[in-house]
Amino acid sequence: MPAPFSGAVALLLRLAIADVSRASPPPSSAPATTEPAPPPSAATPRRASAPGVVPFASLDKGVGVASADGNDSLGVHLLVQARYEHVEGDRPREDGFRVALARPALRGVAFRKWLSYFVQWELAGASPSLLDAEVVVQPLPEVGLKVGQFLTPFSREFLVPPGALLFPDFSPSNVLFRDNRDTGAMVLGRAFDGRLEYYAAAVNGNGINRGGNDNAELEWVSRIAVNAFGQNPYTEMPQLVTREPGLALGVNASHAEVEQTVTTVDPATNASTVRRLGSSPTTKLGADALFHAGPFSLQIEGYSRATQAVGGWARTSGRGGFAQAGLFVIGRTLEIAARGDLVDADATHAGPLDKRIDGGLAYYVKGDHVKLQLRYAWASSPSGASPSPKGTSNAVTLQAQLWF
Repeated sequence: MPAPFSGAVALLLRLAIADVSRASPPPSSAPATTEPAPPPSAATPRRASAPGVVPFASLDKGVGVASADGNDSLGVHLLVQARYEHVEGDRPREDGFRVALARPALRGVAFRKWLSYFVQWELAGASPSLLDAEVVVQPLPEVGLKVGQFLTPFSREFLVPPGALLFPDFSPSNVLFRDNRDTGAMVLGRAFDGRLEYYAAAVNGNGINRGGNDNAELEWVSRIAVNAFGQNPYTEMPQLVTREPGLALGVNASHAEVEQTVTTVDPATNASTVRRLGSSPTTKLGADALFHAGPFSLQIEGYSRATQAVGGWARTSGRGGFAQAGLFVIGRTLEIAARGDLVDADATHAGPLDKRIDGGLAYYVKGDHVKLQLRYAWASSPSGASPSPKGTSNAVTLQAQLWF
């Protein structure tokens, strides 16, 4: 049985035999404290024993139950994004509604507060899929171990949950250069009151929901970040979380032997054959910066990629990046935003760049938990770098989000 599910089953077994005689307030993030009960007397009736189960329900913690000592918990979460999109450009006009994301998740701790698990699925799209299935062992903030299928730690933006993005989608350059989810193990930690954080992962290197490695090599991914004024939350609207100014700088690197294949189809039988050509060494580098003060935030990220062809032949490179800014104009309720993105997928040869400009307006009904986003995007994308359609386009997106 996968580790996250075994932890959840163990919790449910404990809860099944626990005393649920009366409800108690939801648990807080602070460590639980207890005081000795006064001795019983004739004038003072004996108080009921403390419950073994503490139910909770909130936008921050989700809906679930926890043990009274905080060593076991099971929380249910949900992220839903529904949008309307109008697109005009080189392709025929598109108009329509769709559910962009529908992600239920389970999160909690098992047996100890420093042994946590997280499982998340994606229900939107053609078929359901598993996104995350991870276990984290972190007895100290300075050192921890994560195993399973998880987000690889390349770039700040990719580590931000989709519900905490400044725009409805990740930037095109981030989508192109990041390493996506993968299966493996990662050492991580924070030191100096969160001013320094590090991640070092070894993964299969062949992407999400692949049962095994596609070759005999692993992919190595690392990230180091410095937070000048203390730990910065992984959100693109830090003003919703803290009123203190912040400056975060990060560098990222990854290296993998990418398996190259070619598929041929027999015209007589229509049968396809996949032939392996060998591994292609690929190295990626990245840097990012986040600054926020008062109602203003600024984020910049840049990436590069170098790929050596199979057999040591032609070396190709790519580069890209984005800059975005957000400004709250009414308290923490109404925000305006802008972003510019450039991608040169093949910097080795001269050619047109993929360009995109986004302008946005966001109304926060209840922070990131309930919000509306309106976006206009102009794109000139010869390669069709997601989320831009191929060619020149103008798009308007209206998105509603529920997240708990």
